[in-house]
Amino acid sequence: MQTRNPNVPAIPEKLSPPSVRTTLNAPRAYWRQALETESFNCIYSGCQLHPDEFELDHFIPCSFVCHDRPWNLIPVTPRVNAMKSNWLPDKSYVSAFIDSQNHWLRVWRETVTERKWHRTTEPYLMDLHLTHEALLEEDSLKEAYENVLRPLFQLAKQIGFKGNWTYQRS
Repeated sequence: MQTRNPNVPAIPEKLSPPSVRTTLNAPRAYWRQALETESFNCIYSGCQLHPDEFELDHFIPCSFVCHDRPWNLIPVTPRVNAMKSNWLPDKSYVSAFIDSQNHWLRVWRETVTERKWHRTTEPYLMDLHLTHEALLEEDSLKEAYENVLRPLFQLAKQIGFKGNWTYQRS
């Protein structure tokens, strides 16, 4: 079924979703290490993120993609994560999301062993259809993300996910 419907993500997981959601411990550890090394700001609020005080947001909602792959996760403030919930972000955040992923990948590549780099970037390679070399090329990464995100946004909206979420300070 998945082969015949390549634009619909994770069909098997939607037909029989896992009874318990996986923890985000590994991706949190990766981002925590990056936040300890470099300064990152929340792509939605602009607030500086701290290694011990951040949440991981599924850029495309987890309830739609049914996975926790690192290419779809981005660190945000806890408040932003609660506010965004299952909304699709406004497309104005796409560039900041890709830029943050690109920056994280570069930091991660410089700080981990070859083996750990290959293990943690495998989902990027598989889902974004990139090589390890292209993964670190800004233009290649941007094009790959746009090719993956565009149809996911369209399909999620078609099946009823609310879109165009923007952060509102209150």
